[in-house]
Amino acid sequence: MALDTNCFPLPLVPFEHYLLLDDRPDYPMTFIVQLTLSGEIIRSVFETALEEARLRHPLLRAVIQRLRGKGLCWVSADLKPQIDWADLDVPPEYAGKRNIDLTSETGLRIWIRCRDDKCVVTFQFHHCCCDGIGSFQFIGDLLACYGMHTATPGNTPALRPIDLTTLPDRGRLPKAELETSASRVRIVWDTVREAVKWAGRRITPLHLPASSVSKNQKLSPLSGVVIEFIDAAKTERLRIVATAGNATLNDLLLRDAFLTIDDWQSRYFSDNAADWFRIAMPTNLRPARRHSMPATNMLSYTFLTRRAGECRDARTLLDGIQRETRLIKRWKLGFYFLAGVTLMQRIPGALPLWTSGKRCLSTVLVTNLGSDASRCFTARFPRQSGRILAGNLRLDNIIGVPPLRPNTHAAFSIVGYDGGFNLAAYCDPQLYSAQAVRELLDLYLARLDKTAADTCSPGSPTLGPVTRDPVSDTGS
Repeated sequence: MALDTNCFPLPLVPFEHYLLLDDRPDYPMTFIVQLTLSGEIIRSVFETALEEARLRHPLLRAVIQRLRGKGLCWVSADLKPQIDWADLDVPPEYAGKRNIDLTSETGLRIWIRCRDDKCVVTFQFHHCCCDGIGSFQFIGDLLACYGMHTATPGNTPALRPIDLTTLPDRGRLPKAELETSASRVRIVWDTVREAVKWAGRRITPLHLPASSVSKNQKLSPLSGVVIEFIDAAKTERLRIVATAGNATLNDLLLRDAFLTIDDWQSRYFSDNAADWFRIAMPTNLRPARRHSMPATNMLSYTFLTRRAGECRDARTLLDGIQRETRLIKRWKLGFYFLAGVTLMQRIPGALPLWTSGKRCLSTVLVTNLGSDASRCFTARFPRQSGRILAGNLRLDNIIGVPPLRPNTHAAFSIVGYDGGFNLAAYCDPQLYSAQAVRELLDLYLARLDKTAADTCSPGSPTLGPVTRDPVSDTGS
């Protein structure tokens, strides 16, 4: 598998500068993807497939150096990612630091835990190398390369072409699509007004429960994470409710995330209707023509902000969210966050000052990789009962966990597969006990249960004023 690898050095683009500056030892700018596989993994074949897949994704085999006249650049490195093999009962743990130093290590670590016909593969990616979709592109290619070595005739996965020449375009800002009827003056005024409102609101962080966390605990890649699978039947009920409200399933999940934040704050902190809650959402900016781009970052962030009092009427809240997300998609509003990062990089000291601030920028982060995460794979696979086959392995499950910033204490991750989706709650493990994370996820699940019940009971409280505190145990 020979590819043209002469694409280095590559100067960092502004968004990569931002992610690198936002990387901290206690809050690493890394994210986790975990696969559960059926079948007996062949170690030598997996390691060969890993190197074949890395050839197709240069930023996952590169380190960052400062070059004269070019600044910080990606350069090719003859370094292999750390792979930790062990029995299925051995939990994955960090051998050293949680964060990845991209000046001396490539942005990928792997833990593999297997026994007999089951295997769990955990990946840690540095966000500077790729976003969630980019990581899935790489993982899909890795599984395809493995399957090409182990598949029986007629069941071989197929790789799609990768165009390495598109990498220099990864930092090119997309054009915002604006309403033709809107005047330029009004567009500029609305943009400035929203930016001032965004910066001027004092966002309330998710409150810390009374339960204490050991300061000397040893953290693992999935510390602070609790996951539940929402089955296909419940997912379909939620989709029906969303459609009835002229919304998408993602709109509904965002609405219930706001309700969950309000439930949590009321339980542990205050019932102040004037508090501002904000959800940060990673937003994919990949156009169709860049389907062949290697793993990289082609995303930005958009934000939904609501008063706590606005989370007391579920129907009105959903109506507002669905209108706002439609505008985000139509106008590609993620463009403005990238444009802001690019502008700050041109002002000496502005970007480091912003990333080093201690202000709460969002209450929680919510990331959604779609109804079937395997659609992010660029490779083509045979399937068995809807699940991907990679040679002698079958992909049974896939989860993802995003990074957290200081004062954004929690994230919800939604990864669809096999007709349903995995819902992960991730809280800062330095601040939240495992019990607290479980309670937060239970609040969200209780909200989803009430919402799903709307298919049977149109007059339920989810369609009108909110019934507070859906979990009977009020905690302490």
